[in-house]
Amino acid sequence: MASIKFYYRSTKEYAKLTARLRFSHNNKNYQYDAPTEIYVDKRFWDDLLSGKRFKEAEQLKKKQDIDAQMAGLNIRVIDAFSRENFINIDRDWYRNVVDEYFHPKSTETLPSDLLKYFSFFLEIKKTEIEESTYKRYRTVLKLLSRYYQENKIASINIDTVNLEFQRNFEAYCRENKYSTNTIGKSIKVIKSVCKHAYLNGLSINPQLDSFKIKKEEVDSIYLDEEELFKIKQLGLRSDLDIARDWLLISCYSGQRISDFKNFKADNIKNLRGVEVIEIKQKKTKTPVIIPVHPELKEILKKRNGEFPLKMKDAYYNKLIKKVCELAEINELLSGKKKITLNGSQRGVQGVYPKYELITSHVGRKSFATNFYGKISTPLIMSATGHKTEQSFLMYIGKTQSDLSVELGKLFQ
Repeated sequence: MASIKFYYRSTKEYAKLTARLRFSHNNKNYQYDAPTEIYVDKRFWDDLLSGKRFKEAEQLKKKQDIDAQMAGLNIRVIDAFSRENFINIDRDWYRNVVDEYFHPKSTETLPSDLLKYFSFFLEIKKTEIEESTYKRYRTVLKLLSRYYQENKIASINIDTVNLEFQRNFEAYCRENKYSTNTIGKSIKVIKSVCKHAYLNGLSINPQLDSFKIKKEEVDSIYLDEEELFKIKQLGLRSDLDIARDWLLISCYSGQRISDFKNFKADNIKNLRGVEVIEIKQKKTKTPVIIPVHPELKEILKKRNGEFPLKMKDAYYNKLIKKVCELAEINELLSGKKKITLNGSQRGVQGVYPKYELITSHVGRKSFATNFYGKISTPLIMSATGHKTEQSFLMYIGKTQSDLSVELGKLFQ
């Protein structure tokens, strides 16, 4: 059975409460957090939790208002939970339910066309989601818009988004050389948009719950220790030197570009005699503490204790390919290389020199892969921010057969 509990999680003295949904399914526990529109003073909230008896009329009214809002939201969420198919219940679903409770939309003004509602959805979410998520949604919206235009579609009603729509949309994407994973993620976003419309009172097609998201294994590209040594030994100047240092920093910190590019000397703290970098990951909001690796210390020493100058993501991606080319990291590998088709970039599968497959994400992948088996997995996960060992092993491409071989070696 699901339950709702409220928390005061802000460092401010007056802020919104967070509502946490907890439930179990198939012997697994789940929990999702969502911000509410219930504002409260921290001291008053502490008194409320302690069971303090309020005597003043103003305090009694404040308590009644808060209790009423919490009770109302609790009823709304539990009711929605009981009517929803479990496979649709995730963080986005929960946040949509909470948002709809505090900001109900009039169905008279809502567009029923998928493309128009998607634009409406994006406008609402613009201030609620991370910039990277917003850009991903925008990309799907543009893809859907092209699907309308090139197929001369005037309108697709939300309640007609069914399995036939999925087949037609996927066929269009394949014709235009989109990868299976890109198509799957796009379908997932469109499904979320339809679910948002449903929470706002619009009808959706019952086949929506039958959508299956297709996935394919992604080639695991990382830089091993020998390759990192070759990169370190390069004599580089100017922007190539800066890009090389950021690449090494990423490989010895295990962070995404959205996080490591914002490293500053001020982020380095001394924790019981150990130098660490404390950050909250931008994508997942996960707080992580990363010990400063000796290689990272060398880069800081080289730059008088400072991190390299920041550079734009696209420029950095271009330069690290050149750095790896100069380091003769040119083994032929299977992978996807981005090329421009019809004005848009696509990942085209093929066999390429390894340096052409290098992207900003290679640092995080290299960190996780190179230290796996040398350091306990939970310690690596504490730096990468992975929440489960299963997701971590999938990330570095470890299959059940790989694990069985490793276990067999330990037996010997």
